[in-house]
Amino acid sequence: MKTYKTVLVVPEQHQDFNASLYHTTNPICPQMMFECIKRIFGRPSHDCLSSANKPKVVEVILKFAKLYDGADFSSDKMLR
Repeated sequence: MKTYKTVLVVPEQHQDFNASLYHTTNPICPQMMFECIKRIFGRPSHDCLSSANKPKVVEVILKFAKLYDGADFSSDKMLR
């Protein structure tokens, strides 16, 4: 029998992030999306997501963030 570990990566919530401005719970704050986009734009090359296609980069980051709609990382039940 194999033993498995579950690893959960919880993104940092910036202190000035006001979740009440949003209608759907989503732990991915705009600052994190900005940092992801900036990081991708700054790398010289990548096989699966080139910084040359900037609209595609933004689309992928927005779709990634959308995956977390309804997730509440402050909920212990949700994290389990």
